[in-house]
Amino acid sequence: MSYPSNFLSRFVLPKSQYHFALVRPDFRINFALNAGSLSVPTSSVPIYKADILNEQLNQITRQFVGYTISAKLKKGSKDDVQITLPKICQWFAEDFGPNASASDVIVAIEPYLSNEKREAMRIIWNPKKNIYDIGIFSLKYLPFNYECRFLTAPTDLS
Repeated sequence: MSYPSNFLSRFVLPKSQYHFALVRPDFRINFALNAGSLSVPTSSVPIYKADILNEQLNQITRQFVGYTISAKLKKGSKDDVQITLPKICQWFAEDFGPNASASDVIVAIEPYLSNEKREAMRIIWNPKKNIYDIGIFSLKYLPFNYECRFLTAPTDLS
């Protein structure tokens, strides 16, 4: 996984290599880890199981983006969308695609979005470039709230 985009983090965080480390980034892990802050939409900390890990990562990603990502038509515009993403999408943009762009993030999370949000984003899809044309005033990142919350074990352990 990539380091957070904060310049100092590259020097402060240890550079350790482990034999069980991922060989390519999986952006879903950014949504799966619960640091206990109020910016994470749930207080539940799932118990991940190897045999159903992929399904669990898909489920937690769908839940996280469902609560935190918005895509709405801009007022008075038929061809521009206001998109709001969680701060972790900005911090760990390299995990979402090769260019670490907002378009890469949206392409990666699109399958996890509701049909309504997907349809709103389709307005800015550019099939010639195969990217989302996101204007600089059309994208906003939610502020990260570091305030702590109590964490709980999941009620459904399946």
